[in-house]
Amino acid sequence: MAEQECVGFIDMDCFYVAVERTLDKSLVGVPCAVCQYESQQKDTKTVDRTENRKVTVGGASLIAVSYEARAAGVTRMMNTGAARKQCPELITVMVPTAHGKANMAVYKEAGQAVCEVLSDFAEKVEKRSVDEVAVDVTRAAKDLLETTPFADILEEALAPGSHQADSAATLEMARESHAANRKGSKAQKERLERTSAGGDYDQEERMLMAAAVVVSRARRAVSDRLGFSCSGGVAPTKQLAKLGCGLHKPNQQTVVLPRHIDGLLQDLPLDRLQGLGGKEGKQIIARLGVSTAGELGALTPDDLVRAGAADEGAARIYIAMARGTYRDPVVHRMTYKSFAASKNFYREALDTDEAVDAWLKKFSEELWERVTKDREKHNRAPTNVTISVNRGGSGVTRTGPLSIGWVGSAAVVHDGAVGLWRRYAQSLQPPYQIQTLGVGVGNFVDLPKEGKGGGIMNLFKSTKPASSSPRPPAPQKRSSGGIGKFLGKAQAPPPPARKKKPAAKGMEAFLGGGPPKKARRAPAEVIDVDAPLVHRPANDVVIDVDAEPWTCSKCTYHHAEAEAGFLACAMCGAQKE
Repeated sequence: MAEQECVGFIDMDCFYVAVERTLDKSLVGVPCAVCQYESQQKDTKTVDRTENRKVTVGGASLIAVSYEARAAGVTRMMNTGAARKQCPELITVMVPTAHGKANMAVYKEAGQAVCEVLSDFAEKVEKRSVDEVAVDVTRAAKDLLETTPFADILEEALAPGSHQADSAATLEMARESHAANRKGSKAQKERLERTSAGGDYDQEERMLMAAAVVVSRARRAVSDRLGFSCSGGVAPTKQLAKLGCGLHKPNQQTVVLPRHIDGLLQDLPLDRLQGLGGKEGKQIIARLGVSTAGELGALTPDDLVRAGAADEGAARIYIAMARGTYRDPVVHRMTYKSFAASKNFYREALDTDEAVDAWLKKFSEELWERVTKDREKHNRAPTNVTISVNRGGSGVTRTGPLSIGWVGSAAVVHDGAVGLWRRYAQSLQPPYQIQTLGVGVGNFVDLPKEGKGGGIMNLFKSTKPASSSPRPPAPQKRSSGGIGKFLGKAQAPPPPARKKKPAAKGMEAFLGGGPPKKARRAPAEVIDVDAPLVHRPANDVVIDVDAEPWTCSKCTYHHAEAEAGFLACAMCGAQKE
């Protein structure tokens, strides 16, 4: 039996508005909303977070609405004009702009600050989005139980604003769809009276009540230190904690005890379960005639498979979620796994290479600013770049390697993005009619702390004397610390030289057998956007960015993700066949 976990889920209340109120105190207590940048504006100047961004005209959509404005009938995704007709005293604030588009950095930084506060209370902090965080407070709950009488814990856990998911009103709220809750349903706004203890507590429930105290204190710390209110949920699993979090808002929390799970899920619409809010949920409803978690939980995975509603793996997960038994452990991640910059061009599509290149440059500049800040703070750098293109509903992505390390520039990101675009565009004819374009960087690895020089490819270099063979040395096996750690130690010697074989895509000189007539280092990396899709980040490692996962024929080591592109085994050094 798996060890009990106590999971908290934190959702920031009206987060974008809350951030703006920390910048402009005149917004506190009045109906206000944050509107997105009007994407069709041309020649947009940079408007910093500290500047006056209040707007009185325009038709931009609202992305966040204060509770005062919601009470007047204003909802998210209203345009500013319709919102002011609904609430004439409404104040609208446009998000900051930079590089010709919206700049969300101020909100992301605030979300990061929230994670740092929560890390004082939780063993693991998982950043889920800019305004949602999951926390593992199991250890903190145990410590609290060992040092505090349970009567005192219970009194604090049942303080005003704290609830158990067992009242009739709570269960009625759970029956409402997520879409209805987003619109501000009557039940969602209702502040319910706290429920009584309702009987004895076993050890598991005592742990959860102690966890509720920890989460309540963490929420209070976020408010005291940063000025942001947040709602919380506490449960044995991340899924149930998220459901509990949505039951009582704003600035309240709900604990889901095991005794409450069946009642909470019985009439819960399928669209409230993770992964079932879209076509998958509609498919299950259509093929099986079920519409609630309780109805789905009464079935078996085989029922879903036979009906063609899901494959075996997905079916088991869906059934477990419907029964409240799905365990998705909190993963300690306080940073973003990737950075992205994109823009919609629905009204005026991008048609030419020049237009695409101009926006790829703007995106690269924005990403470079974020990468450099993140690198200084977290000692890491991305190793791949991705472009995403949508042409009339047909979306594609292309990914290639990226070499930054402690050096680099926005031009390196731009060159990588342009190379991917040109390769994709070879099969297209202008006008391209691009409606959405974006660039992202990801697959972060830790950087060497000493020296801060040499770039990311220092991670791939052997600490042993260089061999006369031009073949790439074999990196050691990946450890849990990521690619930086497993490649940071001394490498195994290169494999014996083989007879020279013609190498694909113009790499014969680099991969040829035997030493060259004159030992010399390869020139510094130059990204040729017109070159075949093989990338040489340095003269140590060759990466094929189109590679599929493969298994070494010598040692059976499986290469996936970033290692899939290695042309030599990361374990034994044997050449990829």
